[in-house]
Amino acid sequence: MPLTLAELTAQRVPIWDEMQEIGKQDTAESPLTTEQTAEYGKLSEEFERLTTELDAAKAGDARRTQHQALQKQMATIPERQTQADKLMPDAPGRHGGKDTYSQWLGEDKGDKPFRCPPNYKPYLNWDNFGSCLQQQIRDPQGFHQQHMLAVEGMSEGIGGDGGFMVLPEFSQNIFDRVWGNDLISRTNQFPVQGNTLSFPRNNESSRADGSRAGGIRGYWLDEGATATKSAPTLGRLTLTLKKAAVLVYLTQELIDDGGSALEQWVSQKAAEEFEFLLGDAIVNGTGAGRPQGFLQSDALVTVTKEAGQVAATIVSENLDNMWARLAARSQANSVWMYNQNAWPQLAALARDTGTAGQLVFSPPTGIAGAPFATIYGRPLVATEFNAGLGTVGDITLTDLSQYVTITKGAIRQDVSMHVQFLTDQMALRFIFRIDGQTWENSPVTPFKGTGSTQSSFIAVETRA
Repeated sequence: MPLTLAELTAQRVPIWDEMQEIGKQDTAESPLTTEQTAEYGKLSEEFERLTTELDAAKAGDARRTQHQALQKQMATIPERQTQADKLMPDAPGRHGGKDTYSQWLGEDKGDKPFRCPPNYKPYLNWDNFGSCLQQQIRDPQGFHQQHMLAVEGMSEGIGGDGGFMVLPEFSQNIFDRVWGNDLISRTNQFPVQGNTLSFPRNNESSRADGSRAGGIRGYWLDEGATATKSAPTLGRLTLTLKKAAVLVYLTQELIDDGGSALEQWVSQKAAEEFEFLLGDAIVNGTGAGRPQGFLQSDALVTVTKEAGQVAATIVSENLDNMWARLAARSQANSVWMYNQNAWPQLAALARDTGTAGQLVFSPPTGIAGAPFATIYGRPLVATEFNAGLGTVGDITLTDLSQYVTITKGAIRQDVSMHVQFLTDQMALRFIFRIDGQTWENSPVTPFKGTGSTQSSFIAVETRA
């Protein structure tokens, strides 16, 4: 027998408490043991299983409550009676001696179990119930249309809901714009079998002797000399899969008339929505219930704005300083990402060259030619995820190979006709599990030079 909502909720509480206790013991100085990590993984999987069952139970309760409410609603609609009179003409003795069917319905029947008068023939003008029902559907003034349940998913009636996609047979192909938000492909990806994956993390905050790799040091030795021992200080990076889901409702008519192209379109759109969710998480994610974005990472280096710099601007010195703070190992893999509203600022960037200035981007042919889509040889990419102009993150310089992601399989697609059975809608559910975080947990002080730290993730401070 399925567990109740209360029972499922109660079973989750002790599991969550155990997970909390183990999580408190996981620190940079004292990471979890192998046994603790395995135990945490088991608890997490059990917690997720109970959560899935709880969500299903809630959905079932909501569905049953909705059905009961609809039953009550349909039983009290007076128009059903008057429209039935129109579709079912009166005949002598047909309504239990009453003039109309509605009058008979309004009569007190006491405790009689039947709902129709004796010898009532509801389908006098039709061969069978199917023909009657078909006529009701075809009649725009009929009571069937009066009481059609409202549908909340995509339908044929409104173009914006997908109705315009019911195309002639010769035009089944659906074309659509695809946004270039594929940031996950630039990350360091690891497929997993379980729910979590832990990595040894290099607790390096300085490249000075004795600090590299958190304490490893090498020496030049004379013949026969003894080497001095050293040991690294390793932390632990633990990623736990987060779940993202997209749910789409389609009326059966739209599926039937739109053909396989419609389902393919929905699948494509779901994949693109995941791509958007993941891209935004990689840049801005809080780490709570979703991956942690590099703008929320402790490894982020924020470059100081120029003295007297005007609010909501980007100047070439900002870009120079960002490049100077990027770790040398990341230069070959780095990419500039910017909010498209910042393009006028980038297009107007200039350097002083003798008595005349030189634009940074515009080619010799002026704006008629293609702009140079690189800065310091690294690609320049507009995204929807970068912050508004003048705030931290409006332009970033990052090496996403230093951002690690774990995934479990591909996007899972499930189809059900039962979720919205009463309104004849098909539910398409897409689920993808992923987590991500920067490898680095702090900027690094270079071996030579003083002051400025370096990182694989660079931004400019707010210019307000």
